[in-house]
Amino acid sequence: MIWSGAGPVSNVTIKDNQIRDSKRANLAVVVSGKTSGITLEGNQIDGEIAKRNGGSFNGNNTTNDSRMASSAPVPAGMPQLSPGDGLPPGPDIADTPPALPPSPTPDLTPRGSSAPDWTPNTVLPAIEAMRRVITSTTRPPNC
Repeated sequence: MIWSGAGPVSNVTIKDNQIRDSKRANLAVVVSGKTSGITLEGNQIDGEIAKRNGGSFNGNNTTNDSRMASSAPVPAGMPQLSPGDGLPPGPDIADTPPALPPSPTPDLTPRGSSAPDWTPNTVLPAIEAMRRVITSTTRPPNC
């Protein structure tokens, strides 16, 4: 639908699109309200272009196009080209993105104290050795 609740729509061109899967064939595209300089050109439409409330447009479009009812959708901005468009048949190599390298595999090997072969690098004295140090230390009386 081409409409604006904030005033007239003007100087808009909608060109070379494929409009498919319309809910109602008589409302595939709706131009509604006061408009000026609206151009619909070269669009392939599965139904009709309706004008409402004084809406108007210029241009030449293919309406009731049976190809739009049976073809798979094309992502926005990627029109389907055919040999009749002046291009050689087959995929357009220039539009093919380069292959991405595979993602690196993370190293999830446990490290540090989580590793199975981990041993502490500090040497703690045994309890008996600590007791000997405490008892051998000279202490003040009545302590």
